[in-house]
Amino acid sequence: MNNFTFYIQTYGCQMNKNDSEMVAGSLTLMGGRMVSSMEDADVVLINTCSVRKHAEDRAQGTIGALKKYVRQKGTKVIVMGCMAENMGKELMDKFPYLLAVVGPNYLEFIPDIIKENKKGVYVGDRDITFEKYNNAVRFEPYRAYITVVKGCENFCTYCIVPYTRGHIQSRRMGDIIREAKAALAHGAKEIHLLGQNVNEWGKEWGYKDPSFGDLLREVSSLDGVEIVRYTTPHPKYFSKELVDVIVTLPKVTRYFHLPIQAGDNEVLRLMNRGYTVEEYMDLIDYIKEKAADRYALGTDVIVGFPGETREAFENTLKVFKKIRFDVAYIAMYSPRPHTAAALLTDKFVSDEEKKRRFDALYALQEKIAWEKNQKYVGTWDRVMVDSYDEDKDVYIGRDDINKTVVFTSTRKHLPGDVVNVKIDRAKSWVLYGKEV
Repeated sequence: MNNFTFYIQTYGCQMNKNDSEMVAGSLTLMGGRMVSSMEDADVVLINTCSVRKHAEDRAQGTIGALKKYVRQKGTKVIVMGCMAENMGKELMDKFPYLLAVVGPNYLEFIPDIIKENKKGVYVGDRDITFEKYNNAVRFEPYRAYITVVKGCENFCTYCIVPYTRGHIQSRRMGDIIREAKAALAHGAKEIHLLGQNVNEWGKEWGYKDPSFGDLLREVSSLDGVEIVRYTTPHPKYFSKELVDVIVTLPKVTRYFHLPIQAGDNEVLRLMNRGYTVEEYMDLIDYIKEKAADRYALGTDVIVGFPGETREAFENTLKVFKKIRFDVAYIAMYSPRPHTAAALLTDKFVSDEEKKRRFDALYALQEKIAWEKNQKYVGTWDRVMVDSYDEDKDVYIGRDDINKTVVFTSTRKHLPGDVVNVKIDRAKSWVLYGKEV
């Protein structure tokens, strides 16, 4: 099948974005041309997320709307990603006009599925061929997402990822470096390393020789790289030795995003997180000590987890007051199939109480973030441009500690340009300034 058009709709995390880039590269190699709308596509791929039911509902709404294109013009529709793995045959039964349902470990088969019109459900755990990613089409040419490890074997009791992404498989450093060099040669300025737990890279060889710190050191030394980011580390594997490495590498972000998930030890035990509040806070204190001149802290947290009492939630509030995160992604607990927590129905927290806890924690975090951001007013910031808002005549970008910065400039800039900005005001989630 040559000279066809394709469109990819992506939901979910950076891993999904990178998966979509890989598939786009494979389809381009076989003669496909990516278009910007479903209406113009011969093949439509929906890359899905399954972390929460809301994400699945959104994707299914899109899939349902595609039926008319299948009937009118014979559009081929493929559902890929985590929801595909989670629901498999159920999706095919619900939407019989689909060509295929393809889990994350079978994406490299998509070109053959399209070429041979191989209708079916392709799911299950297996090793993937990482080098398929060498052909990725970068949706943001200045930023290269590079998957370094896939899968998860931690089995946090709320999380569906081990069931959708499968076992841990680390990619060899030489292959990662080759892809990073190729991306930099084609204009990338930011390298963003990815994994479900990115600092589990190297688990197969005992986290040493080489370590994740060695990987950061090698990538940050490459010619042309402006900044190295990584998503998402697990606190259980984030050693003080890794902190020591990061603070010596000026091109590696000092944004430490460490999902705490709960500020109560009993809830952490029920979640199977593998650390205590005290161990987590000891790590944060070490980061603050070693990166004292410049750093930012981020986290994820779930409110209303089964068994979270009001006292346990109050403990989470206390932890937030002590640590003072720059940003926190707060979610209300959502039961996921296959997970142990979904069976704790006698411990479920009511929707009303979950919403109350969400609002309370959000209000606290918004106040803390506003207070922390005020210290940047009057300072200079080095910002990589992400986009331009033509209506407001402002540029939007991020700095080296992941702060979103909105700024004005008399010059014209392109995404990926690095600009010195004078910050003149700050809100909870955004810094504002101008290029001088």
